[in-house]
Amino acid sequence: MTDFTIGERLLLHLYRYRSLDQNEIYNIPWELTQDGIATTLCISRAHASLELKKLRNKERITEYQAHVKGGKVKRYVYYLNPEGLRAAAEVQDKADKAGIDVRTLLDLKSQNPLDAMDRMTDKDKRALGCACAFRVPVPLDIFEPHERSIIPADASGTTVIHKDVRSKFLNAFPEESRSWHSFAADQWLENYTDLRGYDEAFRHSERIYHLLMAGRKSEACRAISADVYSLMYIDDREFLDALLTATTPPEKNILDVLALTCEIAINLADYKVARETAERLAGTIVFEGTDDELRGDADGYAYLAETYMLRGLRDEAEKYMRPILDSNSALAKLTLADVLIDMKEYDMAAKAIDDIKDIPRSNAVAVFRKYYETAKLNLMIRGDKDASVGVWDCVPENPPSDSYLVKMLEKAYSSIDGRGKALVKSLAKDNGYRDLFK
Repeated sequence: MTDFTIGERLLLHLYRYRSLDQNEIYNIPWELTQDGIATTLCISRAHASLELKKLRNKERITEYQAHVKGGKVKRYVYYLNPEGLRAAAEVQDKADKAGIDVRTLLDLKSQNPLDAMDRMTDKDKRALGCACAFRVPVPLDIFEPHERSIIPADASGTTVIHKDVRSKFLNAFPEESRSWHSFAADQWLENYTDLRGYDEAFRHSERIYHLLMAGRKSEACRAISADVYSLMYIDDREFLDALLTATTPPEKNILDVLALTCEIAINLADYKVARETAERLAGTIVFEGTDDELRGDADGYAYLAETYMLRGLRDEAEKYMRPILDSNSALAKLTLADVLIDMKEYDMAAKAIDDIKDIPRSNAVAVFRKYYETAKLNLMIRGDKDASVGVWDCVPENPPSDSYLVKMLEKAYSSIDGRGKALVKSLAKDNGYRDLFK
């Protein structure tokens, strides 16, 4: 790479866009602006300006204003003129004869991370690493000051980092990546203004993911317990893998962490992880005081029943149903109710729901799930012509009235602020209530 000057790399970069119509003034690639050139070549904007000036003096480029993709105003863009095309072709020929793939000079996806980082200052290296840690585009101005335009971005000043680049750089520097993830975790907590484009539930889940990846496990577990419900409908493999690194959660948080692991594993159809975690949950007892204890057995049994049913192993699932019905766990009974509804065991599902009395409003998970499961049960009954259900409080009519179903859906929707709203909307939409939640 050192055989090619910045000027030659600039020619090669512009040469890649030689087929574009130079009479076009709309939707021009951002990479043809001064900022785009600086980012591609990993140089400062001032350095890019100097190199472009050299090419202008040699009469190798054409400069004019155009509308850039993602931009709101016209910006100067740069094309190779005939003299520039001839010079660039010579540099391309030089690269071909040397057996060098031009992409390794111009494209982070094709570069060896170790070689790329060797050419950067410590500030630049940290800036790029922190940008790679984020899993979604974020504003450039949240990063600490650095010397060169090292972070790929678009015309709006938002990062544009290919997943392959992200993976390569994080895997190449495992120790440094912990610090990069730690930076990202703090940004999701502190930088509400700059990251306001993402909703609160998403910011919360991203912060936990980065805390786990940074090795800040205790903080992550506390954050999970603080709002476990908003995380329960995640279907993100990376998040689950990060969660599985929290092998020894603090005692105060262990039941929440294990329950969340079961939920996400089931969402991802990873029944092996779900079963193993549910078995661990079932055997977990947390002592709150001399005479007080919290047990995970009923919840663990509920997840085991759900896991076996999803695998089509009904006999195995049924082994865990009676202990759940005999327990005092509202959430376990509601998880079981969901399984029973899917099994078309409507009588048992209704009994599981009706057995739950006086759920504290502070238990947002169970409050939501009771309304949700009641609505789901009634919707399934209404849609099943062969359904024959005994008279339970949660099944007031057969078939249930529209007004009752709408009331249950609205209660479920209003009882939670997290991702459960999306679940209720999906249930409503699938059953003909498309316009209920706009």
